[in-house]
Amino acid sequence: MNSKLFVLVGPPAIGKSTYTKKVLSSLQPVIISRDEIVEQVTKKNGMTYNEYYKRLNDPSVKSLSDEIENILQNRFTEAVQNNNNIVADMTHMNKRSRKKTLSLADNKQYEKIAVVFKFEKDMIPHLQKLSKIREKEYILNGQTKFIPDHVFEEMINVFEPVEIEEGFDSVLLVDDSLRIYGM
Repeated sequence: MNSKLFVLVGPPAIGKSTYTKKVLSSLQPVIISRDEIVEQVTKKNGMTYNEYYKRLNDPSVKSLSDEIENILQNRFTEAVQNNNNIVADMTHMNKRSRKKTLSLADNKQYEKIAVVFKFEKDMIPHLQKLSKIREKEYILNGQTKFIPDHVFEEMINVFEPVEIEEGFDSVLLVDDSLRIYGM
C-alpha cells in the first residue's frame, strides 16, 4: 500500500488541525505544520509568531525564514525517506504553495490527496471568533500565534481552487459549516 500525503487547504480556524487529530490520526502520519515550526524558531530567537510575520519583508529576519524553510524541508525529507504518511498542515491557499509542498514529497510511491475545507466569505466573522477562542488556548500553552482579523479576508480573496491537474491523485472536500456557524 502506498503512503499518503495529505495537503490540507483552507484558511486559519477552518478545522485543519482538528480534522487531522480526529480523522487522520489512525494513519499515524507525520504532521508537518509551518505554524509550529515558525513558533519554535521565533521563540528560540526571542521573537513572537506575530512579530515574525509583521517583519517578514525585513532583511533582518531572512535568516529565520531560511531556518524555517530548512526545518520544513528536512521534516519532509525524513518522512519521505521513512515512507511515513504525511499531513501538510498549512493553508495552501494558492497553486504555488501547493506545488511547493507536492515537490517536497515528489515520490511516485505517495498517494497525493488534497483535503479542501469548504469556506465562504460569510464564514469570516465566525472564523475570526473561533480564532479568538484559540488564542486563549495558545496563551495557556505558552504560544504566541494570533491571526489578525484582516488575514482571513485576504486569504479568502487570494484563494485559487484546487485542481487534480496540480498533481493530486484525489481531492477530498470537507464541509464543517455547521461547527463554524455554531449550529
